[in-house]
Amino acid sequence: MMRNAQNDIREFLKAHVKLRGGSSQYEKYLARPGSLLAEGFTVVEVGADFEKVSQVDPAFHTIALCISGSAVINGGTSLPARHMTFIPAGRSFVFTDFTRDFRADLLLFTPQFIRKGLAVNEAMDDLLPAEEGLLHCYPLFPEAYADVSAKFAGISRELEWAAPFQPEMVRLYLMQILYSFNRVCETCLLQAKYKDSRKYSLAHEFRKLVNQHFREVRSVAEYASMLHITPKYLSECTQARYRYPAIKLIHQRLLLESELLLLYSSMSIKEIAHVLRFDTTAHFARFFRSYKGIAPAAYRSKP
Repeated sequence: MMRNAQNDIREFLKAHVKLRGGSSQYEKYLARPGSLLAEGFTVVEVGADFEKVSQVDPAFHTIALCISGSAVINGGTSLPARHMTFIPAGRSFVFTDFTRDFRADLLLFTPQFIRKGLAVNEAMDDLLPAEEGLLHCYPLFPEAYADVSAKFAGISRELEWAAPFQPEMVRLYLMQILYSFNRVCETCLLQAKYKDSRKYSLAHEFRKLVNQHFREVRSVAEYASMLHITPKYLSECTQARYRYPAIKLIHQRLLLESELLLLYSSMSIKEIAHVLRFDTTAHFARFFRSYKGIAPAAYRSKP
């Protein structure tokens, strides 16, 4: 069950804004006159001075617009400049590997916020993508980028002005951004139909299966069997689409879950090893160290 959405947004801000600017910066952020935190909405500016941005099982939706530079989401999805992504509530995420010029705006909003007032309509479920297992970052061509950027700027102005009907205006901008995102998705899907997409399609299905079964299924052969192809061909597919062999994508997903549990859960390392289906705590520690170069306990205690 997901946690209270407004509290979840506050905890996210506390972890990231406070980390960036200290307690006084966090309190100042919460006290902004135009804040819509009580309504379940906020904007977060993310830059290269953040080490990482992450949340386990968030009770809020996230829209990310990369303005410059690039970052990596969940260990494998690149978010370059002038690209946009949507992360639905309930989907754990971590942004890492920021370039020095990385800058992005994140819109955080609860499911209740977008459904209030003027935003209530039958198309809402279709506007909030909820695809299992994968996150996609879509390119915005110059006109589309200028249009979406203007809507983000409009939201920022509304938060600064705190004028009458502010929540309704922010919802209208947010609705337009969601429509723009879905338009870009549809355009990319139509373009993909003209490509030789068998390998891409199989790699896509593989990533979905990994996200569903990574705790209990660890071998390339088992996933290949689910897809009715050979392990060798599966790795050819993932190499073509993601530039990684299949086994590395399995390990990346397992490593991502390990990091999130170490940083944001109260479970002991032994419990984490058990949840992730490692035979022993030592086996988990060896796996984690092989990728991160540090023991799980040391990683958890890093400032």
